[in-house]
Order: sequence, then C-alpha cells, then structure tokens
Amino acid sequence: MPSASGLALVGGHALPAAVRELELPRALSEAADDGQVLAASVIDDDDDRFDQAWRDGPFTSLLAIPVPGDGGLVLVFFLEERAFVRDDLELAQQVAGAARGALDRSRLFDAERTARSLSQQLARTGSLLATELDPVAVTRSSRREAVSLLGVDTAALAALEGDELVVTAAVGAGAEIALGARSPSTGWVAGDVVQSRTPVAIRGRDGEGWAHRIGRAARFRPPRVPRGAALGP
Repeated sequence: MPSASGLALVGGHALPAAVRELELPRALSEAADDGQVLAASVIDDDDDRFDQAWRDGPFTSLLAIPVPGDGGLVLVFFLEERAFVRDDLELAQQVAGAARGALDRSRLFDAERTARSLSQQLARTGSLLATELDPVAVTRSSRREAVSLLGVDTAALAALEGDELVVTAAVGAGAEIALGARSPSTGWVAGDVVQSRTPVAIRGRDGEGWAHRIGRAARFRPPRVPRGAALGP
C-alpha cells in the first residue's frame, strides 16, 4: 500500500522472508500508479522489468494487480512457470475489487471506533472540567486531558496578555522550557487563532515562539479567550 516513501508491504500469506525483503522494482510501482495489471509468466534474465534480486527470487511467475482508487498493489507469486490466460486476468480484477471493498470496510470501522472513543473522551473531559472550580486545577486538568484526547506528546496552555501569548501551563518534553515563554499574538499562526477563535492544526516543525521551542511533528493550538472576556456570541 502507498506510504510516505512509496509502496510498502502491509500484509502477506505464506510469503517467504526473502520476498519480503525485496525492494519493489519500478515496473511494479508504475503498474500501481497506472492502474494496469502486470503479468510476468517467466521472470528471467531476459525480463528487464525486474532487477537481479527479483530474477533470483524463490518464484518463477507473478501477477501484479492494482487496487482501484488506492494506488495499492496485490502481488501473487507462482513457484512454477504459469502462462496467464483471460480467465486469470478477469479473476485478478475481482481480487482487486474485493481488496478495495475490504479496505473501505476497514476504514469505516476504524473511523467509527475513533469517533466513538473521541465522543467518550470529550464527555469525560467536559464532566471533569465542569465540576472543578479551582483555576489552577482546571489549567492542570486541561493540559493533561489535551495530551490524552489528541494523542500528542506535549501540550501547552497560553493566555492572551495584551498583545502577547504567554504559556501558563505545559506538559510533556520541553514543558519546563516553555513555561513563561511569550510570543506575539499577531504571528502567522497565533494571529489566525486569536482573530478567528477557531482551532488551527499544522504539520512539520515550522513555528514561532513557544510553539517552536516545544517543537513536535504536529501541533494543535486551541483558541484562547482573553482574561476577563465573556463567553458566548
């Protein structure tokens, strides 16, 4: 299946270790990209679509079946030479359709499970904060629940003081360094949050002020209400 570095093996049945370690040749990557079935009746020295490692592999023939809409690939290996006929190719299309259906069902199940878990966590967090009156305890609980709720490594709570954001609470790696850090509320990300009062999610280590100092692969900045401001429209 597609990954950040190209196609990656995500499963197999009775697949030898020697095959799992093979680097995918360009011909198979192109078959996945183009959505074309690739049939190789004999993988030998005359077949320049495969490098020597594939020619020496513990198989003689293979059928590469692209998964429609996903950019994935189903590979079927044959120990003995096999001359592929029309029925084989029609069966390959059915396999591709079944693989796509299985992936769709898996994603739907995972999305449902994630949504249910998130709903339960939100309800628990809301109940916890609603019954707490101590501002310090609310701050401590907020940062702790943010880490659990969002599945992140670090979390920080910033208060708007004048035209600056000041970190008043933090948890996780780098929390001690972040406490008390100040950054302009007009920064390119912070400014969007302060002005729009909506969450902003960014990927990568680019950032400014305290967010950059905490530095993680992904950061989440919830909108903060200025001290003394009233909630509501």
